[in-house]
Amino acid sequence: LGISKTLISCHDFNEAARAEELSRIFAEGKTIALISDAGMPLISDPGHKIVQKALELNMEIVVVPGPSSVLLALIGSGLSCQRFSFEGFLPDKAGERRQRLERLKGDERTMVFFMPIKDLEKVLPEMLEIMGKRRACLCRELTKKFEEYIRGDLEDILAISRSRDLKGESVLV
Repeated sequence: LGISKTLISCHDFNEAARAEELSRIFAEGKTIALISDAGMPLISDPGHKIVQKALELNMEIVVVPGPSSVLLALIGSGLSCQRFSFEGFLPDKAGERRQRLERLKGDERTMVFFMPIKDLEKVLPEMLEIMGKRRACLCRELTKKFEEYIRGDLEDILAISRSRDLKGESVLV
């Protein structure tokens, strides 16, 4: 599009410092955009401190909708969209992950998880054991050339993940 602007990185390790820079940039009368190279900003990504600082400075916040793997996966899954919860990433530590799954097992809403492909064979057996053989959909590579929806139940998805060399980013619904 021929847009040439100054880019300033913002990640977990520098977000607080970047939020403080807003005061200077805002005082200069400049417009600021918070963008992400991986979906919608703030959804399991940094940006919350930036938005909080912008509100503190009484800056106008304008949200421009962009791709959100949470909603794309939910809609493409074929599961109910009437009531759902976004659970983000499950904890890395097995004990913490099992505790979270135990708390969620009776929830009747459709649940959306960010699920690294490398964790499927570790997490799916735990989900199956704790949550039962519920319907699910593994959504892979959303909005990309090899986009795929693997539908079935948790047991089906586990079997497919064991039989195929799945790659890319995924969301489990």
